[in-house]
Amino acid sequence: MSHANVLGHVVRSLRTMRASGARIAELVEMMAARGIEDVGIARYLATAFGNTTSRMSLFLELGSESGGTPTAEDLERNVGSLVDAKSETWMAAPPFPELMRLRDYASFLEAARRFDCAVIVCAANPAAGPLIGKEGFRCYDLPLVAFSRRDPPNAGAVAADPHDARLRHSLAECGETYDALVRLFHDAGVEVLGQEEGFVLVDERGRRFFEPYLLHGVYDRPSRTTAWRGHEGEQLRGAINRLLGTELVLAGPQDDWSHRNDPDDGRDLHGPRLPAIGFMPNGRIDNYLRESDLVDAHFSPEWRRLYLQTTSGETPHGQ
Repeated sequence: MSHANVLGHVVRSLRTMRASGARIAELVEMMAARGIEDVGIARYLATAFGNTTSRMSLFLELGSESGGTPTAEDLERNVGSLVDAKSETWMAAPPFPELMRLRDYASFLEAARRFDCAVIVCAANPAAGPLIGKEGFRCYDLPLVAFSRRDPPNAGAVAADPHDARLRHSLAECGETYDALVRLFHDAGVEVLGQEEGFVLVDERGRRFFEPYLLHGVYDRPSRTTAWRGHEGEQLRGAINRLLGTELVLAGPQDDWSHRNDPDDGRDLHGPRLPAIGFMPNGRIDNYLRESDLVDAHFSPEWRRLYLQTTSGETPHGQ
């Protein structure tokens, strides 16, 4: 895996450590212990705290007035001032995209290399990773809206939490009530546990759920068009799941879904599903936080066509 890649779990660790009072020297030490070299350290600090890599590199090298290797105090004065100047921004930033397990990065990269394609994967909840393969859990495969819990109790498990803003938004989008959703789960043989359990879902055999991976798109590198074509798509899905070691990709990509631009049939699932992570045949990993990131990607002509990109840069969903 290329050292030029930026992985979400490191970005999350940096933000958590700094918000808890860690000094810049501690952040640098943590990254060095992970085998991240100087340029990578600057890149991670820039990504996590909102600066350019070149500027972070320069300030990481600044020593005292007498020169020499920067001390912990130098790092705190030079780099820490940059980080703290933007603290309100990075502390309020949405989570940087991650996968559920570290091994999944290698699996998607291998799929991209093996099939010479770009594999774009929607961000997932890393708290769900420890549940994969655990007794008493299964992958969530129901067509009913639910979300993986980010926080305790039962972090990582799929739940229908009425306090979850994502669920409230989804219900409002489709004009459903929470009570109606609970009844639909009951009819499907799934119960919603109480608040003390975080409203997690449990099936008739007592199994709880972890989320599947949602592919955003899979693009053939030479043609820059979809690689998900009929039976070939199913073969690709099977190959990806074998690399992942279990059935985590249950359906085709968002970009190949017929309702991707339809707010009526697609409801709250229509449109681009960001953030996402792109895996390239050359071993590069790209992170897409905004629609503009996808527009600038190498498969952008196809993506613009799929989402009806206008010259103004807006994506008119549903047209």
